Amino acid sequence: MKIIDEKGRLLGKINIVDFSIILLFLIIIPAFFYIYDVLGKKPTRVPHTWVKVEVVTFIIPEIAELFKPGDLSYDAFGDPDGRLLKILKKDHTYSNKIKAAMPNRYRHRMPVFLEMELWCDRSVKANRWYYRRKPLTVNLEGVGFDFEAGKYDVRCFAIKIKD
Repeated sequence: MKIIDEKGRLLGKINIVDFSIILLFLIIIPAFFYIYDVLGKKPTRVPHTWVKVEVVTFIIPEIAELFKPGDLSYDAFGDPDGRLLKILKKDHTYSNKIKAAMPNRYRHRMPVFLEMELWCDRSVKANRWYYRRKPLTVNLEGVGFDFEAGKYDVRCFAIKIKD
């Protein structure tokens, strides 16, 4: 018995074109379910708690003046996930030292050192703390996190985490 006969049927029972279409559907339908399962779900929230974090940042003076205690940061769901509790230190001495060595045209753009206390909504995944999907660690090099209020967005580096 031939696998494909002279009429193009597979094993003498079904047309080879029909068989390939059925086979294609048997492969594509589960693939669509898998893609929907992986990509179609809304993000889930992980357990979280609030924590006080002391942070430092450098920012230009015009933006530094926008910082006010009580400023809120919101997550992707529209819920508050951070709050500026107080500004601990606003230091212009760093920028004053640099200004002396800079041409006049750049002097107005010198950064201001800010030390702030934030109230952050931290999440815990695999025994690590995160704020806005960035590791919440005491670290002045490398990875910081963004604190985004309606008026400004600033990269912060944690110097102290208080439970």
